[in-house]
Amino acid sequence: MLTGALLPLVFYTTLLMWACLSLYWGSLVPNNDVTKISVFFVNLDAGGSLGSQIATGIQAAINSTPNHLT
Repeated sequence: MLTGALLPLVFYTTLLMWACLSLYWGSLVPNNDVTKISVFFVNLDAGGSLGSQIATGIQAAINSTPNHLT
């Protein structure tokens, strides 16, 4: 009886742990290695305005001062 209630709790806790683990490891990356990270943006909002605005914003941030997405 108890395992039926405990099993979903353990499953969701484990799922949350794995989801947050990438944030933990990403926070340990030294600042000088951030330039080696590749970022891809796929516009799934074809024909819409939101996807093109995000793409334009990312491109503007890359082309701006060295403190943004470099």
